[in-house]
Parts: sequence; C-alpha cells; structure tokens
Amino acid sequence: MKTTLLASLVLAVAFSSHAAALPPADSFRLTVEELVESSACRVVKLTVEARPTAQMLEILGEPGHGGGSSIILAPALNGKARETKVIVASMLVTGESNSVCHVATLTQSGGGTSTTSRRSYDLAADAELRSVVVLTATNGLYKLNQPLTVGTRNGQPMRLVVGSWNWEQVSLKK
Repeated sequence: MKTTLLASLVLAVAFSSHAAALPPADSFRLTVEELVESSACRVVKLTVEARPTAQMLEILGEPGHGGGSSIILAPALNGKARETKVIVASMLVTGESNSVCHVATLTQSGGGTSTTSRRSYDLAADAELRSVVVLTATNGLYKLNQPLTVGTRNGQPMRLVVGSWNWEQVSLKK
C-alpha cells in the first residue's frame, strides 16, 4: 500500500512539460527538478529531451537486481524532438528499531507511464532518507550513447544512457 501511495504521489505532482530550443544533434538535454523534499518523502524529476535521432533511454541500476530497463523516447514538441520523464521517488517509514525506505523509479514517455524499478531497503532508525538515493545530476547538455552517472541508489551507481538502441556498439566505436 505504501508503494501505491508513493506512486500516486509521484504521478500527481511529476508530469508537466515545457518547450525549449532543441539540443545539438549529438546531445540530449537533462533537466533536474526537485518536486518534493521532506524528511519522509523525496520526489525528483529528470526530463530528457533529444532530437528524433535519439531512439531510447536506458536506466542502468543496481547490479544483480534486474540491471536496468530501456524505454522508447516518445515524440514531443510537434514531432521535432523526443522527450521522456524519469521520476525517482523515495519514502521513509520509521519503526521502533529500524526504518524501511521504499524507492520507485517511474518513466513517462508519450502517453504511457511505467515503473522501471521498485525496491525497499532496511535502514538504521536514525538514517536519513537522502542517504539512500543520492542524485548528483545537474541540468545540462550531455552526449548521446554515453552512460551518465546521475547518482547512487543504496550506494550503487545509477546511470542513464540516451541514444541508439545499440548504444554499447556505438560508444565503443567513438
């Protein structure tokens, strides 16, 4: 139920859009927006915008826990670009001797929204929510087909790749 509540909160506040100049052909634009921040709940939206040549977005997560997930970048801005939103939401539930942090990553591309990763972590009762998901990404332009570390989740790197479906082969040739 707590995960459902977290997902509902995320969907209610996270999905808005804006238009800006298109990024260069070999790059994508990342916009990071903190939507909710408290000691018990944190919701951050990452918006990815790219030219139509970018086909996919892949989130590379914790090794041994499903790895990552790929989604199609949906057309946006009257077909002149592609856009996807990635929401990282975490919620802390504190008990007497320990705490549980529920973390969900959701993506919205076009008309569809999906949960790409959902995990819970046991923490010490005095642990802070910010210690579980640390986002270090900043607004800017980044190269296509190059893994970008956007932060950590339970100490493991979270990376984002935007570009071609065969990004591993493309990035090896550069």
